[in-house]
Amino acid sequence: MTIIQFLKKEYDKPLGKLLLLTGVSGMSSAGVIALINSAAQNSSEGKFTFSSLLMFVAVVGIFITSQKFILTEGIIIIEQTLHNIRIRLSDKIRRTDLLNIEIIGKGEIYNRLTQETSLISQTAAFLITALQSAILLIFIVAYIAYLSLTAAILLVVLTGLGVLVFQKNNKKITGELIETNKAEIKYFNSLTDIIDGLKEIKLNRKKGNDLFSHYTDISSHVRELKVKTGSLFSVNMVFSQAFIYIILGAIVFVIPQLSEGFSKDIISTTTAMLFAVGPLNSLVSMIPYYEKVNLAVTNIYNLEGELDKELNLLEVQPINGENRFTGFGSIELNNLCFEYHNRENDESFSIGPINLTIKKGEIIFLIGGNGCGKTTLLKALTMLYKPKSGNIYVDDIIVDDNNYLEYRELYSAIFYDFHLFNKLYGLENIDPRRINELLKLMQIDNKTEYRENHFTKLNLSTGQRKRLAMIVTFLEDKPIYIFDEWAADQDPQFKNYFYEELLKKLKTEGKTVIAVSHDDRYFNLADRVIKMDYGEIV
Repeated sequence: MTIIQFLKKEYDKPLGKLLLLTGVSGMSSAGVIALINSAAQNSSEGKFTFSSLLMFVAVVGIFITSQKFILTEGIIIIEQTLHNIRIRLSDKIRRTDLLNIEIIGKGEIYNRLTQETSLISQTAAFLITALQSAILLIFIVAYIAYLSLTAAILLVVLTGLGVLVFQKNNKKITGELIETNKAEIKYFNSLTDIIDGLKEIKLNRKKGNDLFSHYTDISSHVRELKVKTGSLFSVNMVFSQAFIYIILGAIVFVIPQLSEGFSKDIISTTTAMLFAVGPLNSLVSMIPYYEKVNLAVTNIYNLEGELDKELNLLEVQPINGENRFTGFGSIELNNLCFEYHNRENDESFSIGPINLTIKKGEIIFLIGGNGCGKTTLLKALTMLYKPKSGNIYVDDIIVDDNNYLEYRELYSAIFYDFHLFNKLYGLENIDPRRINELLKLMQIDNKTEYRENHFTKLNLSTGQRKRLAMIVTFLEDKPIYIFDEWAADQDPQFKNYFYEELLKKLKTEGKTVIAVSHDDRYFNLADRVIKMDYGEIV
């Protein structure tokens, strides 16, 4: 899809006024050329007319006014369109199944919503100028046709041939741009590995060197692709600029031999062509950006297509009235199965069939080795992953597409890869004193504060960030708490406090707790310990 089609599709207001004034701007530029040619002819004959000067000033004034409007309005249109796209895609992200987002990957999403939209934004003014240049060229050709029909026909024929050659070369460039874009996403993911895995590679130089070698290979590949693409662009630009000189040469050397009466108009025609050099160069220089912008638009729509595959329009609708599941007695998993299939390397992972009953007020420890499916089970339990087969019952009510949003609201979770927000989104009328009491309870009141509706500091240790996340879960006050290896990053004193006091406090309040744990010395504090191995409960 091209940027023009993109704007026509996405911008909900008519573009007639903008296009009209773009035409006026191009016409006024052509008028300036005609007036200059006329004034030059008159001056060579010793003539001067004040009316021509006034007309020249008026035409320049029209050009300035229309040009200012076009550029300002064009930028407004582009930015409003990009704003609409960002909001729509971000809304679709929160409505799309979690698994689909994990499959797409952060690298592609960030690239599309930041780098690609930024590219479109940065080239907006240049694209508008290029459009105006194209219109100006049409008027210049019309003016040349008025001076000499032969010159105009030759100009159109030569330009047509030049465009055919240019487009043939451009197909190669488009293919290279696509490959470069894919390589840049891999580069982003590799750079993320260095940043997010800095602790690990500092502790293992061999791992760090191997990762950096891989990163260097990817960066080198990106460099080679960009050099190749840039070289193709350069060849096209050199060809285009040389072609302008070929046209000028044809006007000066060829047309006078074909048209006897052309000699008297050769200066005016050449002057018009020299005026066309600027717009032609503008168009030629914009072609690489135009191709990149078209690819950016295509990539954005491809992302939207991926999101639409698993889009649920009901996903973020508010619950009307009281949640029917709040006073549940038990939750039953009946032959629950989930399977994940990696489209890139054709690998798959599955859990189930899982048969499990969770009673209100229970403390359950979920144990098992790494990769056995504990976190996957928790995501399937909370319906963040939709089961492939089997059912979940709350008392005697089956959880289905009509009520799973209410069911999810039973849970407050801290997964191992949790995200910490600096504001208490979704919580209203929270007493700051209550928050500060919890900060003190979690022994991080000297690390961060809650002021002006946000936490003053999130750059804490992993253990402290988990404590802050737990404060948020306490404030949310949901019936069921999920802690995915929450205690793993706590010091011995606070780990003991978590198991011996916090969990008991939650049980006293009637809360249900499901905690992934490897701390066998505390297993006796659970009502049940459930072990997983190879995706099944054993």
